[in-house]
Amino acid sequence: MTSVKPNSSHLVITTINSDEHEGNLRHIESALRSNRNLIVIGDKNTPEWKNKHQNIEFISAKIQESLSFRSTKSIPFNTYCRKNIGYLIAASNDSDWIAETDDDNQIYDNFWTFPRTAFYAVNEISRWVNLYRFFGAEDLWPRGIPLESVRDSRHVKIVGANEIDYSSIGCIQGIADGDPDVDAIGRMLHSPNVIFSNDYSFIVDKKNISPTNSQVTFWKSGLLPLLYLPHSVLWRVADIWRGLIAQVWTNVNHQRTLFVGPRAYQDRNPHILMDNFRDELPVHVHTSQLLEICDKYSKEAPEVYITLVYSDLVSKDLVSSSDFLALRDYLLDAQEVRNTKSL
Repeated sequence: MTSVKPNSSHLVITTINSDEHEGNLRHIESALRSNRNLIVIGDKNTPEWKNKHQNIEFISAKIQESLSFRSTKSIPFNTYCRKNIGYLIAASNDSDWIAETDDDNQIYDNFWTFPRTAFYAVNEISRWVNLYRFFGAEDLWPRGIPLESVRDSRHVKIVGANEIDYSSIGCIQGIADGDPDVDAIGRMLHSPNVIFSNDYSFIVDKKNISPTNSQVTFWKSGLLPLLYLPHSVLWRVADIWRGLIAQVWTNVNHQRTLFVGPRAYQDRNPHILMDNFRDELPVHVHTSQLLEICDKYSKEAPEVYITLVYSDLVSKDLVSSSDFLALRDYLLDAQEVRNTKSL
């Protein structure tokens, strides 16, 4: 499959590990080979990195506290959602795309290549789309599809490949080999250690949804206001709901989500699957309610849209008021980034 490389992009991770940790060394080597910029967001427990490569920027907790972003104070430490700081920094550095992954992923060399063509995927009987069988994993489904929708999400019709217009793509979601970031029930039932067999590409119809996560993901930098990761939900929910909130808006506003084949190998950090299942329960129980809220406001401008969505989520006790306040600061920071870039 022929491919293209993004013009400019930064890769964002957050970690509590040192630069000598094997997972992070993989990111360093890949970033250097591709001449890409790696932004590493540390936390209170992250050892100081000694790495001095010029295209690797380690943002320690101390450095974060010295930044002018309001978000450094309102987004709690010791949460995965400190990654929000990384998005703001990447956008400040004139990235066309903001890439992200996790510190237990070894990204492949093709991580930085985008396909030239993609198939078109549509599900006529369900809003949900599960593409995994087209990548060779018949029994699995992405984390984020509510359990009652898993069966119908498989009824996907594929139309022949066409050239991709990247001006109409807002998000690119890749999959990971190894122990992939899929639903905990599927992982318990099938004990996946997967090498996905196909590297196809799919654009999902605007009336459908397929979950995105934060594992092997590219976001167009203009969507910065929608990248906010909430901190008051369980961490197995945060990136899923963030992605669904963003995808509802992009579907209505003429930007599609592109799904691509394997771009990384996940050597998963230790997980207890029953704990993962408990942490994912809000996805199964409350996601339909989330989508109803998103649908109400999806024609608004992105900043207005996400503010109204979070206001409703707070009123329904799905997120806390602290998240609404942190979102407000994040949006102000995103606006200042945009204003600075336009000068």
